[in-house]
Amino acid sequence: MNFATLASLTLAVGLLSTQPSTRSVPAIPVETVKLAWKLKEGASYLVETSSSVSSKTVTMDQEQEEDQDNTTVHLVHVADVTEEGNMLLKITVNRFEMAKESAMFDVELLGERDEEGKVTVDVVLTSDLPLLTGDDVQELFEELVRGSMAVEFEMLLTPQGEVIEASMEGDPLADLPGDTDLTKMISDTARIMVGADDMTAMLASQFFSMLPETSPEVGGQWSVERSFAAAGLEMNGTGTCTLEELGEKGAVAHLTETLTYELDASGLSEKMIELMDLMLGEMEMDVEADLEGEGFESVSKIEFDVKEGFSRSMTWKEMAARITGTITLGEMEMDMELDTLTSGSSKWSRVEEE
Repeated sequence: MNFATLASLTLAVGLLSTQPSTRSVPAIPVETVKLAWKLKEGASYLVETSSSVSSKTVTMDQEQEEDQDNTTVHLVHVADVTEEGNMLLKITVNRFEMAKESAMFDVELLGERDEEGKVTVDVVLTSDLPLLTGDDVQELFEELVRGSMAVEFEMLLTPQGEVIEASMEGDPLADLPGDTDLTKMISDTARIMVGADDMTAMLASQFFSMLPETSPEVGGQWSVERSFAAAGLEMNGTGTCTLEELGEKGAVAHLTETLTYELDASGLSEKMIELMDLMLGEMEMDVEADLEGEGFESVSKIEFDVKEGFSRSMTWKEMAARITGTITLGEMEMDMELDTLTSGSSKWSRVEEE
């Protein structure tokens, strides 16, 4: 076989390979899944949320570091499910635990509710300053725990995980004592920094994964938006959630949510002015605060129970936020830097009926 013949055969094979086949080739099935929150009417669920926050504040070249760990167990009761599948949720606190370490004092808080609804509280304060471990401060923290466990939330949840109505009954700060100058200062500070809307929005962001209206295939993505606030900081996140894989028989969907947050610190600036005015008391001095927040990334891993219709778990790691700016007291201007690193998780489980 000469070169010309070989070349002709090669060309012929190439042409034949481009012709449509007359044989039927079975299509490869694409695996899709319908993802939706579908909590059962009349059922109850336990949701355990945990978070760890490390922060460092630098003011006038002085550094202050704090570490705080929180764990809360909520009882979620499904009071009603509408024809559209929206779920009316009644949410109470079963257990609250916090441990905080700082340069001035350490505190451990524990509140638990028994089967009869009775709440027990334990508070441990440690400090080199006796003023911060007195009976008045002990009582204040006990009331803070009791108030936090007395609140009740009501939320209307769509099958896509969006909270379209939310409210909170009760005020966790209502009964904080202020019999001494110190306890009044702490109580007033808490009231400035904590808001009811912040608590409901934060709860929703930790509880519910956002799901698409369509049925995605493995590798499919959908848009996600989350917004919440804390201590005057407004956080608005946009991004996507990806269906990474389906577990055996499609029982569990593994999702990855990736968001980019914008951080608006104008509300924190206003709160800092209120705090400075509170600390100055009757002293007349102009106070200004100009703080700015830097955007940050958030990646959450989610295990969603397709059959039962809730998130078995959601974890987020190392959300790094940074705030910089100045606080001015009269003619004195102070530079301020605040860096926080947050990780956390939430886990759902259904309460078995007796």
